[in-house]
Amino acid sequence: MDQISGRVLEGSNIEKRILPASTTKILTCLTTLNYFDINNYIVITEEMINVIGSKIYLEVGDIILVKDLLYGLMLNSGNDAGTALAIGLAGSIDNFVYLMNEECKRIGMINSTFENPTGLDENDKNYTTAYDMALLMKDALSNETFRQITKTKEYQAP
Repeated sequence: MDQISGRVLEGSNIEKRILPASTTKILTCLTTLNYFDINNYIVITEEMINVIGSKIYLEVGDIILVKDLLYGLMLNSGNDAGTALAIGLAGSIDNFVYLMNEECKRIGMINSTFENPTGLDENDKNYTTAYDMALLMKDALSNETFRQITKTKEYQAP
């Protein structure tokens, strides 16, 4: 997809539903950037770190900047970071997922739905298409903070 025009340059099965897996974290990051102040802090709870898969190894009681969680989400694919963002910012995973799906509508991702901020497929409710993911990336790349985070090769939270 051309970044400026949105014209599809090449594609195959671009409307076929697929599992988004960890590419979900692109939407989690963009939702955070569009709805919340990344200069706020989140206090880590047991619920936030009780996740499977990749982690940045948060600990109960940690007080961490939202911006630092975004780096952990995008650079390390941290499921604990995504869960902490969802619960810490929106009060619950369900509230955050609602915002994620609202972002999908805003972007025009009409063939996608998400049920969590990490991409772990629990009930086949996470799905997208290659076309919708291209729309997401087109939108995400227009966000300066998203570009800064994703072009970073190494990041150490203070």
